[in-house]
Amino acid sequence: MKQEEPIVGSTLGAPKTPSISASYDGSGVNVSWSAVDRASSYTVYRSGASEKVFSGISDTGLRDDSVQKGASYSYSVVAVDEYGIASDKSSKAEVSIK
Repeated sequence: MKQEEPIVGSTLGAPKTPSISASYDGSGVNVSWSAVDRASSYTVYRSGASEKVFSGISDTGLRDDSVQKGASYSYSVVAVDEYGIASDKSSKAEVSIK
């Protein structure tokens, strides 16, 4: 290893934790989060009536059309950098489907 190369993880640390929001528009849930420096992708975790993981997302939002009426869901997001180092999970955004 060359001396000027950073030691991954110890020099860079994990990306910052994004903030997240989610809203139901009558047919699906729109989930959005803040952009994070050095993030090359994001992973969104859905819990509640049914669990699902959306990984490898390069944008700062997604639409979840696989929700069921009468159910409640929680979404959280993790930023992942080019080395695979992940941030802490964001706080949860809660949505009730009516």
